[in-house]
Amino acid sequence: MNLKRLLLFLFSYIISFLIPRSKNMLVIGSRDGKRFADNSRYFFFYLLKNYNYKIIWLTKSEKIEKYLISKKYKVFKSNSLKGLFYGFRAKYHIFDYSEYDTNEFSSIRASKINLGHGIYIKKIQKRIKNPNIINLIYNKLVNKKNYHIYPNKKYAWHILNYFPKNKYNFALSNFPRNIFLFNKKYLNSSFLTTKEKKIMNKLDKIKGVIIGYFPTWRKEGVDLFIDVKKYSELKKLNDLLKKKNSFMVVKHHSNHFIEDKIHKLSKKNFFINNNLRKLSNIINLDYDIDLNSILWKCDLLISDYSGAIIDFLITEKPIILYIPDFKKFKRSPGIFFDYDKFHFGHRAENFKKLLVILNKFFKNNKKFYSTYLGKRKKLRNVFFKNNNYFENIIDLIK
Repeated sequence: MNLKRLLLFLFSYIISFLIPRSKNMLVIGSRDGKRFADNSRYFFFYLLKNYNYKIIWLTKSEKIEKYLISKKYKVFKSNSLKGLFYGFRAKYHIFDYSEYDTNEFSSIRASKINLGHGIYIKKIQKRIKNPNIINLIYNKLVNKKNYHIYPNKKYAWHILNYFPKNKYNFALSNFPRNIFLFNKKYLNSSFLTTKEKKIMNKLDKIKGVIIGYFPTWRKEGVDLFIDVKKYSELKKLNDLLKKKNSFMVVKHHSNHFIEDKIHKLSKKNFFINNNLRKLSNIINLDYDIDLNSILWKCDLLISDYSGAIIDFLITEKPIILYIPDFKKFKRSPGIFFDYDKFHFGHRAENFKKLLVILNKFFKNNKKFYSTYLGKRKKLRNVFFKNNNYFENIIDLIK
């Protein structure tokens, strides 16, 4: 904490006593203020349609601000005067990443609800391994009664331990973003953005199957088709999809986009993206498309160590684990769950094996679906204890 941040913190701490917080006012943000997506967005839409709270979206993105204004939603830049005012007035700051989603200063002494952004299959390190006296005082001063959402109490400690001690209380709830996987009636409730509706219209016209390929992030800056070295390999995949009138929808992890400013896109990802543009039956989604708006449309999921795997269990549809770097990933960052016991899907150790498994899928969809179905159901019931996606969260703010 440098001098500037210290002064801002002290000023904000004083302001938090002078401006009374209203229990009927909520501010919501997502992904460090850079996205209009994930659990925050679905909860935002649900609140707007079902409750009379004064709800404001806070963002750092001019693009998001313009879009939400065009849709007549309440939105402000998080560091603007109005954004700061509503941030200090709101009793609840709701986000899916951290206080930076709304505003780290106006959230001081507000109640916070962290909706999370998935179940971690990979290991995660503590945010602050050895907190000093300043860390402890800071967390004592800024935090009141905070909650972190997770669908399973048994494994919640994995994410709660990432944060400073006692920062969050556990709250049992499924993730709002998974509502389409459970109940498609919400698709009629304007939960999708204009851009996502265009993608959806395109997917609705597909006669064959839709395969989703959504890998997790890697610190090296690569994620899609990490063992592919030649365009000809991707062309084989495209030829197979074309023959079956089917499409594959792919997307980089958010960390690998320029917009996130976490990692620079690697040369390997540039190679993959440039070649994907040449292929007729592969749709490469951009940063603004929320993965959860597409996931429910997929007939088959390909992934590796992403929480999307756990989300997709809700559908009971088949899963392929495409893991060419399994040994390396197991060493670092490590895998929280025993991956060798994840016998709920086919495993492809390389791209060649992936093509073999996809051919099996196209040869007999029904047999492919029934294989591992019992284990997918069992694992789904391990992670998701009920069908509650919004109500338990609402109870926290009543």
